[in-house]
Formats: sequence, structure tokens, C-alpha cells
Amino acid sequence: LREERFYSKLNPFLDEVNKLCVAINDDNRKLCVNTTLGVVNAVIDKLKNEDQVFKYFYNTLTYVGSFYDGLRVKEATEFDLNMILRIPCYLEKIKVENSNVICGFVRLNVKDAIFDGDKLNGLPCAKEWKKWVDDSGYLYPSKILAWMDSVFSKISNNGKFQVTSNGKRYEVTRSKNGPANTLHIYESNFKIDVDLVPVIQFSPTMQPPSPVRWLQDTAAPWAVVPKPMADKTFWRLSFPEQERYLLHGQKHLKFVNRFLKRFRDVNNLDISSYYIKSLFLWEAHEQKQRNNDFFWEKPVSYLFVYMLVKLMETLEKKTLKFFWHKKMNMYKSNTGSCKSNNDKTLENMKGYVKRVILTINKLIEQNDNTALKNYTYKIFGITDWLVDEESSLSSSLSSSFMDKLNLGYKKSPIPQ
Repeated sequence: LREERFYSKLNPFLDEVNKLCVAINDDNRKLCVNTTLGVVNAVIDKLKNEDQVFKYFYNTLTYVGSFYDGLRVKEATEFDLNMILRIPCYLEKIKVENSNVICGFVRLNVKDAIFDGDKLNGLPCAKEWKKWVDDSGYLYPSKILAWMDSVFSKISNNGKFQVTSNGKRYEVTRSKNGPANTLHIYESNFKIDVDLVPVIQFSPTMQPPSPVRWLQDTAAPWAVVPKPMADKTFWRLSFPEQERYLLHGQKHLKFVNRFLKRFRDVNNLDISSYYIKSLFLWEAHEQKQRNNDFFWEKPVSYLFVYMLVKLMETLEKKTLKFFWHKKMNMYKSNTGSCKSNNDKTLENMKGYVKRVILTINKLIEQNDNTALKNYTYKIFGITDWLVDEESSLSSSLSSSFMDKLNLGYKKSPIPQ
């Protein structure tokens, strides 16, 4: 890694990359969000009308994932929503126990937290709830996922159903992906995917068990996710609000994160978006610990190469620690969605990232702007055709998209 000014020649090319294949069109973004909110709320209403038990357990939705974090690349067509469950317990009395098997996972013992007999038995959820808890008082995430599956089956035929939102009819197809029910929403040539994940959320006054990290200055609600595991009592820890706080207001951080994700996509690196996000969580935290408040105000070109170096270092060490539980190496975790726990894969990715860094340095040293531009475009998957098409169609594409989806919605709250 060289000094900041060394990479200044990269700046105009990264600006073009951002415009062509990273930045999200703001009008399209708002329209997709409004469409998603309308359709998902219609789905929730349909589930409530069909199933009184669901009506009790359902509390609210919260936005999570890369779009709401401001880390989505190019298209606002995939959304992640946590469905917060209301359970018949005094949440502050639930015993959250660390897993001794897999770091970053916990068990929930609700034995001393469940509502008293008469109060519980008077609820519409009582019969179903009792299926979720074993004789020792442990809450089974697998039972909740099975129940969610059965509820969706009531409103669908072979995974398909229709809903009406703002006077428009939508086709919805459901698929399963880990703990998520993924809703594939179609209308004409328009498609949005929404992951709905049931979670149990705890207040910021209730801390997770040590040695899980807890940052008091970013105290916020946190959650447990019912990820399918061999041990059916395990819940995955999740801290979306704290993570959003850590990344918020760091001037160029989100830009650089999106560049790394585009780089990952084009070059087929088997690194999940959350792994990339974790790199930035660690770096943001460490810079804050050093009181380096202006680190993310450095030029994007320098920060991009800096974070490539950080990525390379984790691949070289074959270690990327889970921010919230340092004993968990996500590259080696058998709970991850990526296959990169294979040493050979990690070594190959490290070699490729290192070659990219060295090539960028070499082309800048040679003062060959044309070669530097072409190489930058190559690693971000930009072709001459894309540049020409973007120039000629940028205005008409947005208006055409708007025309297709101009459904006369009332404005819905849009996450900022």
C-alpha cells in the first residue's frame, strides 16, 4: 500500500465505475421500496386473516440487510426484513446461554419466563407455543421455522399466491432459504425478492452473555435468528442496529464497501456480503479506537486499495473474525453460506487480490492512464458497450421504469 496521493489517478475511473454499475438510481429506489412495503404488508394482512395464531405471534417488521445499510450495489430489487415475533414470555426473564459448540450462537431457556398458566392458556397461541418448548424449557428455532412454513402454506398453492396492493395485482412465489421465507414478487417485467426472517428481539437494556461483544455507546435492540442447525436449540446472534450505527456517518466507507462488493461479484470471489461488511465493521471500530475521526474522509481511491489489502490479509491468514464474538473465524465456520472455508479457495482468492493490488500499483508507477483505466474497468466488469449504453439510455431507462411502475401509490415511509 502506497501513500494517499499515489492513488489519485484512480479517482476519475472509480467515479465512472460508481455511475455505471454501483450507484442506485434514487427514483427507482424509492419506487421499489414503496412497492415492496405495499406488497409485504398485503401478504402480512393475508396471513393474519388466515391464521389467528400468526396474528398473535406477529409483532412488526424491521429493515435489515445491505439495502437498508446503504450497501446495496446498483439495483434496489432485493430486500431483507426481520419479522419480530411476540412470544408469551417476559423477555427480560429469558436465560440467553452461550453455545459451547459454535461461537456466535446461543440457546434460549424460557422456563422461568413463560406467562403463568391461566394467562398463557387464554391466548390463541397457547397450543402452538407449547410445541416450541422442550421439557427443559429450551425454545426450539426449528419448530418456529416449521410453523412459519405451515402458515404460508395456508395462503399458497404449490408456493404461489396473489395479493393486491394499491389497486395492483401481484403474483408472489415463495421459496425457502435458511431461516428466510423468500417472496419473489412479480408484476409484468418487474421482479423484487424479499427475505422475511422470523426473529426474537431483545431490548438494549438486556445484554447478550459474555464473551459476546457489547458496545454500550451503541446500545440498541438486538435479535436472535432461528438458523437451521444440527443442534435444534441454537439461535444465531444478530446486531443489525449496532452495525448500522458503527457504519453510519463515515464519509466514504459505504462507497468503498459497494466497490468491494462489485469487485467480488465480477471476479467470482466466494466471499459473502456479510464477510465484506465485517471487514468494514472491524476497520471502523479500530479507527474509532484510535480516535482517527477523519480516516474515512481519505480519497476513495486510497481507501479502496487499503481495504483490498485488508481483505488480502484476512485471506492470507485464513481468518476473518466475527465482529461480535472474536473466537469465531467466519472463514472456517461450518454455518456460513460460502465455501471459502477450503484452504485452497482462500489461497487462490488471496493470490488474485494481491495480483490486482500489484497491477494497480504498477500501472500508476508507469503513468499509463489508458492502461490503468482499462484495467480498472476490467476488474469492475465494465465494457465499452456498457459505457455507450449508459450514455445514451440513462435518461430514458429511468422514465421507462417509472412508467411501468407508476401505480399511483400513497407515499409510504422510506428507510433512510
